[in-house]
Amino acid sequence: MIINFRKTSKVFLIASIPFFIAYLVWTWNPVEDFVGRWLDFLDPQRQMHLHERLEKKTTNKLVSLLEHGDHMKSGIAATILKNRADKGLFDEMVQKIQTSKSAEVRNYARGIIRWTDQKRAAKFFLDDLKKLPKDSTDYSDTLLVLVNMKEPSAFPYLIDYAKNDHGNRKNSAHLLKEFGDPRALPVLEEMLKQNPGEWDVDEVHSAIDYLTQVKEGKIDPSKSNET
Repeated sequence: MIINFRKTSKVFLIASIPFFIAYLVWTWNPVEDFVGRWLDFLDPQRQMHLHERLEKKTTNKLVSLLEHGDHMKSGIAATILKNRADKGLFDEMVQKIQTSKSAEVRNYARGIIRWTDQKRAAKFFLDDLKKLPKDSTDYSDTLLVLVNMKEPSAFPYLIDYAKNDHGNRKNSAHLLKEFGDPRALPVLEEMLKQNPGEWDVDEVHSAIDYLTQVKEGKIDPSKSNET
């Protein structure tokens, strides 16, 4: 009986290897992305169809899809979760921001907590800025969320970011423009003096022109579209 059991176990293990490999390949994100792109090609209306199908999924299922390698699927899941604005997701999304190895997933989570509890989210983002390396993508991504929220307390961080060139000049100018505070004009004008002929100078000019119009009362930044 022992011999038979060992033989059976060995056969079972050998037979299960192809299924195990197939599972790993299917769940490997680049493969999921490739399959998703192929499905996009086959169905030009896939985004709409996916949205209709995922709208019916539970919140837990949508949270699990944030990690999916098919970017259209994970992006739609994130959008639906934002729209649901479930306050119970806050702590879980904070955990993803702090532990996920995927920058995309971390950004999904930032967007979700922004809409679940804006006051609490703003405090979390501001506290996070104090811990993150200023030259990191996470720092600039967090700043961008605060800019989109038009969070007043983010202004000093934006100015510091621009003055110290933690990001490239184009990114700094874009953030200051989107924030819409004319107090940033002296910083932008100083940025313009640095290598005025460089490729990113147009973004600085654009930010200066926009904020000048805000200062003159020609544009109301509070009415600009938020993302």
